[in-house]
Amino acid sequence: MKKYLPYYEEVQSRIEAQQDDVLTGTLSPSHMKNKFIEDMRKRDPRSVEMDFPNEHNLYLGTTAHFRLMEDKMMKHNPFVFGWPILLSDGNEFLEDTPLRMSAFRTVFSKSLLMFHTRMDLQVDHRQTHIPGLDNNEDILLEVPLFCTINYPTNTRMSGGRPLVQRFNSVLGTSYPLDTPVDVLATFAKEMTIKGEKELLEELRFLEAASQKAPDVERVFRVSEDQLSSNRIIGQLAYTIVYLALINYPKFVEDIFNVYWKHPSDLVRVACAKGAHIVERQDLVKQLIDAEPEGRPKAMLARSMHLTAPGEVPPVG
Repeated sequence: MKKYLPYYEEVQSRIEAQQDDVLTGTLSPSHMKNKFIEDMRKRDPRSVEMDFPNEHNLYLGTTAHFRLMEDKMMKHNPFVFGWPILLSDGNEFLEDTPLRMSAFRTVFSKSLLMFHTRMDLQVDHRQTHIPGLDNNEDILLEVPLFCTINYPTNTRMSGGRPLVQRFNSVLGTSYPLDTPVDVLATFAKEMTIKGEKELLEELRFLEAASQKAPDVERVFRVSEDQLSSNRIIGQLAYTIVYLALINYPKFVEDIFNVYWKHPSDLVRVACAKGAHIVERQDLVKQLIDAEPEGRPKAMLARSMHLTAPGEVPPVG
């Protein structure tokens, strides 16, 4: 399903122009989480520890709306508290940004679950509204859902290494062996649970599949973006962005440096988006400088806030 969503990048550009400030370094999930934790500690210094040292990141598939996840957690999941400690709507930190975030605690280990998504992940310039160039509405796929799990070190809560090993082998997951049992139970019914290991395997599979796709396909009455070869490339591009959003520590070395010169503009845009998420603006500018003139470069320059809001990006 495709959803028509607001073009948050344009909104963000306008805010930056009004405030004469750049929001680039403030939109990574880890930065927003730290800001939220700091605010909670100021409100109640005696509160239980907000940010446990152990961390694990998950990709949980896509959803039609971020609020559906919040509703499901509040009403149908017995392993988290019935009301979140952070809701995406009305959050002062997230106002006028493309980031949505919500926080829950598990009932036994008190692990912190920070769910988040981004509304500015479109990588296909053919489905993107570029201000100054066209009047089309921006089309995005269903939003991806991620979760950053911070949990305490507690052997009894984790049930021991054999339990988590068995859970991983049965369900095909890659949870750390000290993950608390209530965290495992929270996500036990999720259809898609992918960590760093699973996303890297998916990336390798899609890369191999893209090598076998035909260079040119002739299919009548099918838009270019729906051709099977382009759909594989699109999945490859989004997997690159997802690895950035789960804080893959070697994103620059293993992902960006490998794919930033890829022949597909979708993959190059994904590399730029990923570098933007991990706060490496130098790599974004490096990629844009090497990009030939055209809609992909105009899209990147605009979305990465390298053109003024009233300026029309050049198109070759």
